[in-house]
Amino acid sequence: MSEELARGGGPDELLEVLARLLPGDVTLLDATGDVIAALGNEITAPATGSGVLAVPVSVQGVGVATLMVSPDDPADLVTAEAIVERAPAALAISLLRSFPPSAAVRASQALLRIACQPNPAPERLVAAARAAGMADGASYVGVVGRSVDGPVSLGAVDAALHRYAAGTVSSIAGDELHAIVVLRADDRVGSCASLVESLRATPQAELARVAVGPVVTGLIGLPETLAEARFALDLAADLGIADTIVDAAELALERLGRRIGDPALLTSFVRELLGPLLAVGPERARRLIDTLDIYLQCGCNKTEAAARLHVQRQTLYQRLDQIFALLGEDPTGSPRLAAVHLATRLYLGGAVDASAL
Repeated sequence: MSEELARGGGPDELLEVLARLLPGDVTLLDATGDVIAALGNEITAPATGSGVLAVPVSVQGVGVATLMVSPDDPADLVTAEAIVERAPAALAISLLRSFPPSAAVRASQALLRIACQPNPAPERLVAAARAAGMADGASYVGVVGRSVDGPVSLGAVDAALHRYAAGTVSSIAGDELHAIVVLRADDRVGSCASLVESLRATPQAELARVAVGPVVTGLIGLPETLAEARFALDLAADLGIADTIVDAAELALERLGRRIGDPALLTSFVRELLGPLLAVGPERARRLIDTLDIYLQCGCNKTEAAARLHVQRQTLYQRLDQIFALLGEDPTGSPRLAAVHLATRLYLGGAVDASAL
């Protein structure tokens, strides 16, 4: 590839070098998902699958392209992994010559830099967002990702975000990805859930940790959704949550609990609501409180709760009988329900010191 660069080769010539090294499909996409160059059986952007490796290509710190490699022979995967590790540097030089970052790409990167800052000036943020083509009345979510095993996983996530919404702006620097995704106007909550599910279904995304921030409407909220995505990502790791794709909306109570400044207040609240359960001992208490939390999350659907807990329904019935007996009543259908559920989430989310209860 260095020799081809020295001869003035562009992206097409460099991909020909890669195709000689690895029979299969090699595709270079720009930041909007359009094909810059492609060789092999595919002449358009390939769908990301288990046999496709994707890696970002950055020019002067700006992510301008994604290299996608799909070997014909699965046995060539080691060669493909070597290519996605080494090829981006040469491709970046070639792109700098022939496809320097456009004004739109530079505006998008500037927006992300500003939106990731604490308390950016509103007028500066709005100006950058409008320059990047974002509308003030649209709904957005911020996405923050961290690589667990190299840049390939972030490339796959980035490609999935751009497939989901043409209005996505993103940046990959080192082992972190930052993105702003525009949601469909007809159903912003459903659209956000669809985005989360599409990320969970993306091959290679399991090699990254990704958080989707809460939905915000308008440009002023962009720093908030990015900050909450980052906070949710850190919180999920702290709580030992196994999911590689985290929805900040599902951790709303845990995020609130971590930010309340008086731990003694939370401890007193949890003790008041769950005191009889806590009195049975740490291990049994945690099992019962976890059962109650899952039951309430499932809308008091016992069949679904038993399935999520991986227990027989009879076992669930017995646990619920114990829980309600200790609490003095079944809180469902009573004014205490919301408070009891909040207490379970605070306890299980580590917002209180269990040893102080």
